[in-house]
Amino acid sequence: MEKLDAAVRQEIVRIVDQWVPEGDLSRDAALVMVAALFAGPSEVAIAEITGCPAEFVSVIAARLRASGVWTDAAVEYADWFAPGNLGIAHFTLDLETAAGTYVRSAKGSDGRYGYTLVAEGLDATRDEEWDGAGCPDPESSID
Repeated sequence: MEKLDAAVRQEIVRIVDQWVPEGDLSRDAALVMVAALFAGPSEVAIAEITGCPAEFVSVIAARLRASGVWTDAAVEYADWFAPGNLGIAHFTLDLETAAGTYVRSAKGSDGRYGYTLVAEGLDATRDEEWDGAGCPDPESSID
């Protein structure tokens, strides 16, 4: 099981590395979001896989659930792997939703999500809702 966990952590980091540079304040939220691709919206499982504090995972999870990105049973991200720049745009909007910058609305009749600006980025929302330590580097625990 531990080898599986290490392989999952490596894949999570590989995906996050594609979109979020080291040192970016949103990287921890991205780790939580990507981990949910593998573990589903289980806060406990995500905290275990990533090493992120459970309290931090709960803050991100609450934002994503409030926007309908996560349900109790599944995650419904926009198409992160769409061709061209569309995939990164979708990922960024979902990440900014996790950061508390936007709230995502249900799909419209055109099949697209709407986003409403509610804060000025992760810097503002992190200070309001989370003052603990960030996530450790998941690669540091890979054998």
